[in-house]
Amino acid sequence: MAYWSIVPAATSSAGLDKEVEVQLLIEPNGNCRCVYSEAMDIQEIGKASIRRGSHVEPTADGQWTADLSPVAGPVLGPFPNRSEALDAEVAWLLENWLTPAAQ
Repeated sequence: MAYWSIVPAATSSAGLDKEVEVQLLIEPNGNCRCVYSEAMDIQEIGKASIRRGSHVEPTADGQWTADLSPVAGPVLGPFPNRSEALDAEVAWLLENWLTPAAQ
């Protein structure tokens, strides 16, 4: 199994150039997994099948959770704001799902 880290130049919504790292896990059967980012056009590496990795949603009391059940993960949070829930979602996916041992 190959694990690549690609750092393309990306432009943020504010128009500022910054580098964003996109990590790719290439499985022995040729499938490639990554945490989706608009920093890279994944269609350029082949046919893409995009699946939801989590549900980041507000709670009844105005906090935020990241439910990673679509990839057999936990519910993270609550967090005081959405951006913290999104950061926790990506960190969990990189640590626990984008690994050679993960299914």
